[in-house]
Amino acid sequence: MGYKQYIDIFSALLTPVIATVTTYIAVQQYRNNRLKVRHDLYDRRLAVLRATNRFFLSAWQSRGFTWDDLKEFSLSKSEAHFLYDNELDNYLKDAYERGFKLLFLEDERKRSSVEDDQKIVYEMRDHQKWFGEQRDTLNQRFRKYLSLKALK
Repeated sequence: MGYKQYIDIFSALLTPVIATVTTYIAVQQYRNNRLKVRHDLYDRRLAVLRATNRFFLSAWQSRGFTWDDLKEFSLSKSEAHFLYDNELDNYLKDAYERGFKLLFLEDERKRSSVEDDQKIVYEMRDHQKWFGEQRDTLNQRFRKYLSLKALK
């Protein structure tokens, strides 16, 4: 066999080798992009959990709970519609409404009479109690969305 035959054989093999290497690179890029999307989704979902946790803690303690806390939670909650199913989205909407009600009652309390004040305080405590109870189960509610196995 002469050099010409070796050159012909290597020339013929060059195209399939290039195709194989190109396919391998494309598959690796696809896997990396998929992992990045999963990672970004996880980060966004975790940010909503953290914001919810801060909001619940603030509302439960009530001291220092402000309209700014509600506004910050509202911004985080608005993204939840795209990141979670309707069940969790509705749960966060309910939490927002309870936080709004708690702040509204606080403002009402400042303008109320002594008789109405006690009734308002009891209603505020009910909302605060709800926030305290929810903090215990919050991670469970978010767990299925933050499981790395579930992020496909």
